[in-house]
Amino acid sequence: MVINIMGRLAEKSFRIFIKIIQNLIPFMDLIAKYNKKLEVFKNITGCAMKVYNKYHFGLLESAYEAALKYLLELEGHIVERQVYLPIFWDDVQLTRLIEWI
Repeated sequence: MVINIMGRLAEKSFRIFIKIIQNLIPFMDLIAKYNKKLEVFKNITGCAMKVYNKYHFGLLESAYEAALKYLLELEGHIVERQVYLPIFWDDVQLTRLIEWI
């Protein structure tokens, strides 16, 4: 009799456990997606720190930019430098200065 009651309790506990796990699966997927996004930012920040640790301070911004682009491309990121970005003041597009070399 005691074994039968224990068996029923164990079976009921197991069913409850399975339901809890089934309800947690969507949340686990969300956590995995969040961690994947976080990994990208961690990777980018790590590359920036490598550039800083190698060159420290005092160089032109373009030197850091070139090094960071190189490291990010090694990691598999698609990188573009100095992309045109239109600037607006209210509804007026401000002109972009172009230096001819």
